[in-house]
Amino acid sequence: MKRSGSEEHQARKAALATEAHWDRKAEDSQDDDLQPVMVEDPWVNRCIERAQQPIVQDAIKSIVNALGAQAESVLDLGCGIGRWIPILAPNFRHYHGVEISESMLQIARRRFPDRHFLILQKMVLPADDQSVDFALSIAVLHHNSYENQDALLRELHRILRPGGELLILESNHPRTESDISVFYPRPSEDWVDTIEKHGFLLLKKTGTTYHFLTDIVSRLLRSDKWLRSPPGRASLWLDSHVTPAIAQYLPERLQTRLAMRFRRIN
Repeated sequence: MKRSGSEEHQARKAALATEAHWDRKAEDSQDDDLQPVMVEDPWVNRCIERAQQPIVQDAIKSIVNALGAQAESVLDLGCGIGRWIPILAPNFRHYHGVEISESMLQIARRRFPDRHFLILQKMVLPADDQSVDFALSIAVLHHNSYENQDALLRELHRILRPGGELLILESNHPRTESDISVFYPRPSEDWVDTIEKHGFLLLKKTGTTYHFLTDIVSRLLRSDKWLRSPPGRASLWLDSHVTPAIAQYLPERLQTRLAMRFRRIN
């Protein structure tokens, strides 16, 4: 369905807000490689990285095994600073990093000068039809408006070959009035329904969270200031090791992220 002029204007306005947000994050980053794509505290970033990496690594390995010899080309939507290149590069001959923020890409190009990076413009992926075997988008779609999420999913369907696979990891809860202007999560069932309507079939979904135990303590204390203390730091580090092992067994209402693996079916 063709969008009205007003809808096009709102989608473009939302895209500009997303671009400005990540430009600012990249430009304000200091010595911590993860700060452009996470938070200001390097210790918290390392803990998030430790909790997030296993679920993404395991999913990529499963997809590479499923694709077999057809695992030639991968598109990393919202590649940021190139976090996933060390995992993807050994398994795919052609890597394409796509990012809405030019400032973010400057960091990625500096870190990985031999890799291929392109800017995202007008929610159109810089790739030919059915030219990609595997696409991934890790904590990216939920930073785009709902209209632009649909546009990006249409593009992901366009560039993936039939039978190609898609890995998505996003925040899985309803949006609230207190959420920042570039944060558009969805409940788990809404993510699956939305992605499947664009021509994908869900193969597997895994709920997770980043620091379950420390979140409980913060709720009890009604503050997260304690996390800046030595006991808080120790708790976060312990949590980053424990949570990945137990997250998928937690009730869905306690899972803050959802990893989803899809296949392009039509």
